Amino acid sequence: MRNVIITGATRGLGLAMVARLLREDGYRIIAIGRRETPELAALIAAHPDRVLWRPYDLADLEGIPALVTGITREVGPLYGLVNNAGVNDSVGLDAGR
Repeated sequence: MRNVIITGATRGLGLAMVARLLREDGYRIIAIGRRETPELAALIAAHPDRVLWRPYDLADLEGIPALVTGITREVGPLYGLVNNAGVNDSVGLDAGR
């Protein structure tokens, strides 16, 4: 099984990439996001042996090595990474005006 981490996997493009890889044989997806959505939960329920959910806020940069180490200990080597997590600038783009 090829293990692929997809960040930002709970909605939008990340969720679409999870669904797309599920149509291909041989992939296990490790879905990462801040909070699970009903859409992702449905994919996990339909494919419990192929989608693993790991809630994590990637803004916590210091914890990422431990997250990845834990994942690789659980599932083995990683085949790929889709780094799709977004950034929410809470200040806003027009703050400098």
